[in-house]
Amino acid sequence: MGLAISVGYLDEMRRCDEEGLEHFQTQFNKINAVLADNGLPPHEEPVTLPKMDWRGASGGFPYGFLHNLRRAYCCVVEGVEMRTGDVTKADDAFILDVTVTIMDSHLLSHSDCEGYYVPMPLNWPLCDNRLPGGFLGSSLELKSELIRVAPALGITLDGDTLSDAEAARLVQIDRDEADVTPLWRECLVWFSLFEACRLSIAHNTLIVFH
Repeated sequence: MGLAISVGYLDEMRRCDEEGLEHFQTQFNKINAVLADNGLPPHEEPVTLPKMDWRGASGGFPYGFLHNLRRAYCCVVEGVEMRTGDVTKADDAFILDVTVTIMDSHLLSHSDCEGYYVPMPLNWPLCDNRLPGGFLGSSLELKSELIRVAPALGITLDGDTLSDAEAARLVQIDRDEADVTPLWRECLVWFSLFEACRLSIAHNTLIVFH
């Protein structure tokens, strides 16, 4: 079992899973109710989308890998030495302390296993028990946080753009794992999330954790 990350989910369910479509539409209504309660416009999820040019990231990984990236982000925020290897109980406490301190991180304040990111600016993640996972994040803000942590992971960006060549290098890290870098878990999750953000913003579609 692990975390899967999808974009264009409504279109996928429309084509492949009628029962899943009904469930997603129920969740989608909850998202717009939460947005309305916070004085925000509704999100209009596309019913049909072109083929997504996902550049080779797996789109899924063990749940715990997300904590590796969160730990890396916290190290950058706190200006401390990057930690590698498995996430320890001390690391979990560190992540929690940073999450509570800054409060507005869309990477940190989100469920590990379910929930959504919406392609609109949000000053902070919206917390509401009606939502799967309890939080609604912004794919725009998440992308900004990924850009912030990228240099510490050895990832090169051209402004806010990931080149095809750099994307191909990250795919190779995914394949070679620890033989390439001790931060391979962080790079894998970063790439999956960055690709999801890129496509979410380009096509005005939700990121779905499931």
